[in-house]
Amino acid sequence: MASPESPPPAPVPPSPAQSRAAGCVIWGLVLITVLTIVVVFLMSFRFSVGGEMPELRRPMAVLQGVVQLDDRSGSERIEADLRLDDGALAAMREGDGVVHLELDVEPSPAGEPILVGVSWTSRAEVLRPVTPLAVGEDVRWTLACADASDCQRTIGFQIELPADAGATEVAWRLVAEVRPPRDSEVPEVATVQLVAVDPEQ
Repeated sequence: MASPESPPPAPVPPSPAQSRAAGCVIWGLVLITVLTIVVVFLMSFRFSVGGEMPELRRPMAVLQGVVQLDDRSGSERIEADLRLDDGALAAMREGDGVVHLELDVEPSPAGEPILVGVSWTSRAEVLRPVTPLAVGEDVRWTLACADASDCQRTIGFQIELPADAGATEVAWRLVAEVRPPRDSEVPEVATVQLVAVDPEQ
């Protein structure tokens, strides 16, 4: 009579050292995968959001000062020559084709609105009659010019105290700039100028 078959040998469980080694390998692969995903995401975010955005160049000029208005001198007129060279003119044409101008006035202490008027003195053209300008408000306008000589104009602006207003000091700031697109080729020499002139000359 044949003897019954002996049962197969039971599998030998892996040793604790082998289990730890296998676990370390698996977690190491998981960590490397996660780090790779994070690095790729950060690099794509940098390039897409602004890491390599071209430089924004806007040729501009700023002229500013302070006037003292009181009972003896309740009005002040200021004039400035606007000038653009050929580089600034080319940058202007790359953009919206105009020169952007802005006048800010800030009375101290802030009280009633100051009266402000703006004109092209060289052309006897009124851009804004002398009217109240609320605190925090500014005057903005644009100029389209065909060539550099056409851009040369004299800006005149009048700052006055309203009737029965007390003495106050008014800070003013005049800005002129051209706005080419970010990716445009702005010439290396592109100059916008605002040069103060004596309105009595």
